[in-house]
Amino acid sequence: MAAVGTISPEDLDLVLFTDDPMEAITHIRKYITDNYRIRKRKPSWWLLEKS
Repeated sequence: MAAVGTISPEDLDLVLFTDDPMEAITHIRKYITDNYRIRKRKPSWWLLEKS
């Protein structure tokens, strides 16, 4: 896909081929923590979430 220009070459760094679920989870968590700010949200009463 990168060769024909449908994705950028940098996107290939996002792909991980593995048979190990923990390795996949670690890869996803690293991407999220490196690229997004995670913040705790207040529970929603209409979803019956407890505080």
